[in-house]
Amino acid sequence: MGLIPALDMDANYAKLGIKLVIAVVVGVLAFIGRRKYKAGQDVSPGLAHAVGGLALLNIAIATIWN
Repeated sequence: MGLIPALDMDANYAKLGIKLVIAVVVGVLAFIGRRKYKAGQDVSPGLAHAVGGLALLNIAIATIWN
């Protein structure tokens, strides 16, 4: 995103917005998992899979969406 306006290219702001929202959700879920792990609690497999799945979804959006 940083060089797109400088190079006079058109940015797909919908794609960037969706990727940003997914990245924030991944960060929040990863932080929750880390806090549980440090507190000695078990991290649920659903939480771990959600973080990994959303990260993969973010990569897929970056590569597939034109």
